[in-house]
Amino acid sequence: MVADAGNGNGRGHGFRELSGRHILVVEDCSSTRGLIARLLSREGAHVSVCDNGKAAVNIVLDGRASDSPVEAVLMDMDMPVLDGHAATRLLRAKGFDRPIIALTAESTGPERDTCIVEGCDDYITKPVETTILIRVILGCLSRAATK
Repeated sequence: MVADAGNGNGRGHGFRELSGRHILVVEDCSSTRGLIARLLSREGAHVSVCDNGKAAVNIVLDGRASDSPVEAVLMDMDMPVLDGHAATRLLRAKGFDRPIIALTAESTGPERDTCIVEGCDDYITKPVETTILIRVILGCLSRAATK
């Protein structure tokens, strides 16, 4: 679920820093996945989507040698096949050093701490507020660029 706190004109929030950025949205709920993908596309991002952690790992690892590798992952933590926790640990073990941002309905401190310990760079609770989502992505991309 996404809560849009935008400007109401349907033309995005003016965050041109997402222009051309390749972001992978990993979410098993098709409506949430579609909403997040559309809003990121509206902000200029190149968006890939999948519905489970196994597919996410394959997309990220297969894309490393491409002209457009994944620059950030929005990872739902509770999914079938391979959950976001296991997928994050696997991506980190395989050397993926770009931002992984946890998406979860769980808003407790222990869940956030678990996500960070497992390798997520940041944590966003659902429903996702558009402006916060974009600012978190930009912050993670900025921090990754200075590593």
